[in-house]
Amino acid sequence: MKVLNASEQMMFEKAVLPVVATGRDGSFRPVGTCWVFAIGNGGALAFSAAHIFEDVVRQEGRHQRHSSSTPKFFLNRPQPVALAHTYLKAVYRNAMDELLFVDILAVEYGPFSDVAICSLAFQVGTPSDIKFEKKLSLYSGPIPVGAPLCAVGYGGMEETQASFDEVNEVATATMHKALTFEHGLCRGYFNDRGPRGAPVGPCFEIDVSTNHGMSGGPILYKKFGEEIVGCGVVSRGTSFGGDEHTMASALWPAYALPLPRVVGGEDKQAPTMLDLARARWLDDKADGPSHFRISEPTTDGVRQAVWI
Repeated sequence: MKVLNASEQMMFEKAVLPVVATGRDGSFRPVGTCWVFAIGNGGALAFSAAHIFEDVVRQEGRHQRHSSSTPKFFLNRPQPVALAHTYLKAVYRNAMDELLFVDILAVEYGPFSDVAICSLAFQVGTPSDIKFEKKLSLYSGPIPVGAPLCAVGYGGMEETQASFDEVNEVATATMHKALTFEHGLCRGYFNDRGPRGAPVGPCFEIDVSTNHGMSGGPILYKKFGEEIVGCGVVSRGTSFGGDEHTMASALWPAYALPLPRVVGGEDKQAPTMLDLARARWLDDKADGPSHFRISEPTTDGVRQAVWI
């Protein structure tokens, strides 16, 4: 893949966005990356990594409102976890010199994968002519060993500095970020979990290192002519035998995730990502709807995507 010039990188930044957490106390901290895969109705859907949102919940000191057997925080439940002191945002590059905040309205993920789906919308007061413009096509199938891949995300965000003027009640932040592309090869594909225990679910290993802020970013796969597609999300870095590798979560388990607050309202039978694919909202080069079915819900109401 070639090096992007300034204009090409700006266009890429319309699909791959930094994720930040802002607090009522004026705090501002980058937490990871997300990437848009569907656009409609003035908003967008984006993939990210579930663990970065778990970290936000944990740092806020919130507790589950479900039974102790519920495995995740953001599952579709009558009483989902609501953050009391933290707002989740993404940063959208509308022009070379213009960045806009995007609200992350809801996050959905389940116990079988580190893939999360985020519902995005521009903040109230954003001019109506500003819309989400770019998205990545998908490849949800297994990744062959030896395939050339590229891990993408925002590195350098740990250098971000924030302060709060208590007298004037004004918060300021200087955000450091660099859209980073790390090229490597798939060194292994795993059906249940990573070889060292994480992440849970179908995943694959890439022989490149990634920085903390890149979690949730896309794994790019050039398989279909000149088109570059997203085939996974950056999950966790690993160190094994002196080599720095990256674990990435495959996309197909996300097909079982319910999306009640994204489309369709609070229906008893919430639509899933598989429903969106069947309705042609998604461009999945692996033709997801023909390969997956959704299992019956468990006693916790959790469904799983099953490879046919």
